[in-house]
Amino acid sequence: MIARFIIVLFLAVSLTGCIVLKSDYDKALAELNSIKAEKSDLFGKIKELEENLKKKEQELSSSLDSLKGTQKEKMEADEKIKAMEQEIKTRSEEISQLKDAIEDIKIVKDKEIEEFKSRINEVQIQAETLLEKIKEVQK
Repeated sequence: MIARFIIVLFLAVSLTGCIVLKSDYDKALAELNSIKAEKSDLFGKIKELEENLKKKEQELSSSLDSLKGTQKEKMEADEKIKAMEQEIKTRSEEISQLKDAIEDIKIVKDKEIEEFKSRINEVQIQAETLLEKIKEVQK
């Protein structure tokens, strides 16, 4: 009678542990999906920045072609060109930073996923050991 009570108690504790692990797994999965959405947003922003960069390059090219006026017009155009070049440089740096951020997020999440998988494997091993002990006790 006491052995059955101990077995039932042991099973209840094990089940509670499994439920907690399932909850942790669900949270990690939700966080992973959230990160994937962030990654998708960042890729969208990168694409938008690249399109803006192309437009600015086209504007710059058009500005260069149209510059054949007086010295004053040339000076104004040079200032615009410098501003556009600076903006292109800034956008390129932003794209680079976004790509680096995406890579950093991926590395961190990959590590977290591996740690979580390791924890799940440990719990599986413990659960299998527990089941073997329960079978031995039942015999």
